[in-house]
Amino acid sequence: MSNIISRLGIIFCALFVFQSLGSAQVLTIDYSNLSAVKFTHTGNASAINYGPGPRQFDDGIALLGFLSSPANVQDLDGGSPTPTSDLTDSQNSATVTSQFDRLSSWDDADPSKYDNGGFGQDLTLWNQNGGTGMAFSTGSADFYGEAIFDLSSYGAFTSLFPALNATGNVGIWHGSGTLGTWKVVGVAAIPEPSTYAALFGAVALAGAAMLRRKRSTL
Repeated sequence: MSNIISRLGIIFCALFVFQSLGSAQVLTIDYSNLSAVKFTHTGNASAINYGPGPRQFDDGIALLGFLSSPANVQDLDGGSPTPTSDLTDSQNSATVTSQFDRLSSWDDADPSKYDNGGFGQDLTLWNQNGGTGMAFSTGSADFYGEAIFDLSSYGAFTSLFPALNATGNVGIWHGSGTLGTWKVVGVAAIPEPSTYAALFGAVALAGAAMLRRKRSTL
């Protein structure tokens, strides 16, 4: 009996590894400039066939496990007055109303949390307009275009973004199946400890100089 369980475990692991290797990278994320956070297609084909069907109000994709801890963010758009996004499933590459131009946090394991504030560690890119239903094919590129979001005013949110070269799966929002993987290719610069030390030293010297000048005038 133990041999059977052991063999089943080996088979399960092998299938898991095969599936992981079989999922191509379909999106890259570059947040080196928080005023222009980019979600860009790679041109790789989908790992599954999906759709098409009637387009829903909340058609979109989910970047699973993208946030380091649960967030409560809903419906951030890509810019004002017009979102700077032409990212969509490749079937709708010429359809403006089908572009993914909204961001929300999400919990793929418990979708009901979205109705209670969007609390979750997954990140969704979605579209709130009508149009043709999403469709993905193993014979063609998953996505077309690029979504650019100005998140410079959302420091608490972007602080939860993953590290450089982090990866994860791209799923279907309100659906099932893995389209491929995402990868972080650029991150916001974080000052080194030596930089903080130099700044602190400069402030301390300036303060000492001001104190000396004040005393000399007394």
